[in-house]
Amino acid sequence: IPLITDPVKAGIETRSKEVQLLSVSMLIKICTNKTGKYLCPHLKGLIKELLIGLSTLEPSILNSLAVQDQGADFANQVESARISISKSNPLNNALDTCIDLIDDIDTINSVIPELSGIIKTGIGLNSINAACKILVNLSDKKYLHTILRKHSKKAMNALLGQIKITPSPHLKQQYSSVIGHWCLFAKKKYVEQTMELIEELYFNEHVGSRNNDQRILSGLLAYNVSKYALNVIKRYNKVLALSFVATHDTDQECSGYWIKTMDECGGKQMCLIQNMDMTVELMIRTFNDSVYERKQTAITAIKDLCELCKDDIDSDLFRKLVYQILETLPGKIWDGKIKLFDSLNHISKFCDNLINQDAELKQRIITSLLTEVQRKKMEYRIAGINAFGEIVINLNKHIDDVEKQIVIMDECVPIVKSIFDEYNKKEQKMMEQTTTDHAQKMELKQKYKKDQELLCCSIKFVGNVFNGNHDMMQLKYSSFIIKDCYVHYLKRTEWMTQIAIYKSIQSFCETLNVNIIDADLLCTLIGGIILGFDDLKYTAVRHQALCSLYKLLKLLKVHQQMHLIEKELFNTIRSKIDFMADNDDKPIVVQQAMKLRRDLLL
Repeated sequence: IPLITDPVKAGIETRSKEVQLLSVSMLIKICTNKTGKYLCPHLKGLIKELLIGLSTLEPSILNSLAVQDQGADFANQVESARISISKSNPLNNALDTCIDLIDDIDTINSVIPELSGIIKTGIGLNSINAACKILVNLSDKKYLHTILRKHSKKAMNALLGQIKITPSPHLKQQYSSVIGHWCLFAKKKYVEQTMELIEELYFNEHVGSRNNDQRILSGLLAYNVSKYALNVIKRYNKVLALSFVATHDTDQECSGYWIKTMDECGGKQMCLIQNMDMTVELMIRTFNDSVYERKQTAITAIKDLCELCKDDIDSDLFRKLVYQILETLPGKIWDGKIKLFDSLNHISKFCDNLINQDAELKQRIITSLLTEVQRKKMEYRIAGINAFGEIVINLNKHIDDVEKQIVIMDECVPIVKSIFDEYNKKEQKMMEQTTTDHAQKMELKQKYKKDQELLCCSIKFVGNVFNGNHDMMQLKYSSFIIKDCYVHYLKRTEWMTQIAIYKSIQSFCETLNVNIIDADLLCTLIGGIILGFDDLKYTAVRHQALCSLYKLLKLLKVHQQMHLIEKELFNTIRSKIDFMADNDDKPIVVQQAMKLRRDLLL
């Protein structure tokens, strides 16, 4: 053994191929021919020699391929091939025999430093891979944990140092697995260093490129610790809080590891228990990141938090989160910023009581949105208007006291009118550019598509923010809404806008006070609605028109105001409904027509 493990005299590292081959043959025989206890005094040298041999005896072609720079995919394929081929190396059997014999303090004291040293060098893929395998194998023997704990400094320092810098995906996996196993019994200092590294890798603020690799590694490491040392990771609230935030990461591989981590730890609720302050702190830290993708992670996490906890969130923490979103709304419009509106909508849906109980916060939300919906960027403006209308509905739906409901028609109507005026001018310009060329027609249509989207969302917005519970608001604006908003555009727009109008009418009817509505105005609205019955091309238009009329007539019937409808108009309605119920070829239209006739006209 001293002879064949001596790199100068003989051994695997000698340059002589004949001597190298003989040394390998002798090593295999010595380790596998039932030599048993006689190997124990030599395990340190044997294991070191065998580990070196796994890399030294690797085919030269693989070494040359490994140093070629042909992209990440090529490098991963070569690495997989190296690992696969190394498994057939006969030295593996000899190494397995030696590993099984590591069972006493003296052997462990001599072997662990060697293994740590091989890992620390970062050289020799197969040698490092086998060293990691040995460390995992030893950690699975619970009766050795006390002895292994004494070596946690060397082992953990080597692992934590290399996992940050290795470019090898396979070694990242191996290092993470070993760290996960060793965290179960390692000294507190090195466990804490692991938890700090997880956080450092996720935020990687010191890395210039800020790519996803560091965050993916953070998730991988956290998952392995949760898998093999669950009770340990549960003691670190910051990592539990981070797992909730990071499950919403925009990178699927990263979020996938964190979702597994969270599942190991008992799910989202378990990660939030006792960690709400820390979770909010990390959300805000992520929100304030200079990389816009991180902001999107925070936005999604906030939505999920509100949906899970609803009104049980601490009011001060909730206020802090909402203000963070509102303060981010002004300024440069970055990719994904429109999701801020989506998050506010989500918050108002699940935490409406918290908002309604905080008058200052509620007013701040309204003021901020009134400003943002006037921005010039079309997509941003559309998203803001859509969310604003939903937010008003969400905040008003559980308030019985009319005086406490949101009433913003005075502020919103001028904004909507300016959008209508702008659309009308562009529509006039488009009509002047009319052409018979199909390609040019399509180009013009595409050009004004966003303007049409803005018109649609503005009309829906009117229905959402209208509050007929306030008589003065209804008397002041009902004529504008019915004539200038609904009927005017029902007569001159295509199916997409018409559907938006019908949906807006349905929202409008939610708070409409039919006891004070002008009869002529009511008939004008009904006349506009039934225009949709004649659209034979689009089923959705006919169906939405029927739904709108059903809602309006039901409101009139409940309040005993059906007499407001002119007799001639009522007969027209009945004849059109009868025709649709008996002749329309679309079941959804027939069903709605029959329902309207049965409930309101018979």
